[in-house]
Amino acid sequence: MGQQASKPGPPTTHMRVLGLGMSRTGTASFAAALEILLDAPVYHTGTQLVHASEEHMFRWVEITRRYSDREFVKEQLRTLLRGFAAVTDAPTIQFAEELIELYPDAQIIVTTRDPERWWKSTEPVANNVMNMWLGLVFWPVPGLRWWKAMVEAHTVGRFAELYYASGETKPGVFVYERHMEYLERIVPREKIHYYDVKDGWEPLCKILGKPVPDVPFPHINDAESAEKVFVDKLKLAWMYWAGVFGAAAVVGAVLWRYFR
Repeated sequence: MGQQASKPGPPTTHMRVLGLGMSRTGTASFAAALEILLDAPVYHTGTQLVHASEEHMFRWVEITRRYSDREFVKEQLRTLLRGFAAVTDAPTIQFAEELIELYPDAQIIVTTRDPERWWKSTEPVANNVMNMWLGLVFWPVPGLRWWKAMVEAHTVGRFAELYYASGETKPGVFVYERHMEYLERIVPREKIHYYDVKDGWEPLCKILGKPVPDVPFPHINDAESAEKVFVDKLKLAWMYWAGVFGAAAVVGAVLWRYFR
């Protein structure tokens, strides 16, 4: 978790927790803690996406493009989340209504953070993700070649629908606040639990009715983890490009000898 994607368990695995807090609210630590408490895999969306296969990423591209088709979205989410006992992180959290319809018996837990501190941590990541050159850099990498298409569809689709007022095109601290308002509108008060990962095991175990495990609470630095994954993927992309240019050089040399 954090830098490695979780593998799904048996298809009969029951979805028990919907983690609907924003990214950068300790979702990686939260996901790792849930894996310990539930003894089952957790779908941390950000991690799953950066390690996604071609098919997996393309499913997300289609979800983001067809976000208004609720039945299509639910069917895709059901497929992506089969074998997982919990889910957290964006962009899955923007489909909270569909998730609640799919898994009405799951516990709803919202990880929280001070909004200003959240935006200070989120802004550099948002700037990296929105860089137009990433589409070109990631083009030769299976899965990641769809990253730009997914981000573009996402930011003009459900994300914009939920978080942008008329005329707004860039995120800010208001995204956190509007997400919380969105959850308050769609989730009955008695079903929603708020949780700060800084509080450790006790409140989380109380929500889930689990004993406190005899292991330290996992603390994964979201910022450091995201930065490392981003740099590692850039290195991978340059390796692919080196292969492309190397192959082109070989072909060029062969053609030059043939036609000279």
